[in-house]
Amino acid sequence: HDLASALQAYPASQSVPSRRAQPTAAGAGVTRLARRRRSVRLALAGLALLVASGVLVARFKPAGRSAGPAAPPRIVVLPFENLGAPEDAYFAAGITDEITSRLANVQGLGVLSHTSAVAYDRRGKTVRQVGSDLGVDYVLEGSVRWERGSAHDSRVRITPQLIRVADDTHVWADRYDRVLADVLAMQSEVAENAVKAMGVTLLPRERTALNE
Repeated sequence: HDLASALQAYPASQSVPSRRAQPTAAGAGVTRLARRRRSVRLALAGLALLVASGVLVARFKPAGRSAGPAAPPRIVVLPFENLGAPEDAYFAAGITDEITSRLANVQGLGVLSHTSAVAYDRRGKTVRQVGSDLGVDYVLEGSVRWERGSAHDSRVRITPQLIRVADDTHVWADRYDRVLADVLAMQSEVAENAVKAMGVTLLPRERTALNE
């Protein structure tokens, strides 16, 4: 009787552990697909965030300092050498002054004053030394010869040469040999051709001023 009672009571007092449901193959596939979709969504979200960040940085990045306009070239007109009679030195000095004044009318050009050019002692100095001393990029120098004659036979010869300081090379040189009556035209042509050789663009009013 006791054994029968024990056998009847055993199932009630001892419960059999339940087993967890094992995932099926179809369920595992669905889980992997969901994970892949989640990974793709995260990757796309991260990419969108990077793109948005790049746009914001580009929009609010301080603009770089733009290069200002290039400084105009600077030139000095050294006193033209007088190759005529000693008493004609004033004539050569006057031509030098007139050429300097014409160049000074060009807006895109920096011209050292005639007073400073005359006071400068160039003896024994190279063009590069002149450029360093006076702070110029070009040196215009030359010679003047006045061949006196009658009113219609007097001739003037001007031989200008433009030298670039950076490499000590002749940029332009010429010789003008005309009657004395054409001396004003020669001065204007020397100034205008020197400006062109330096690559400076002349405004219409400046061209007019050079030819006055």
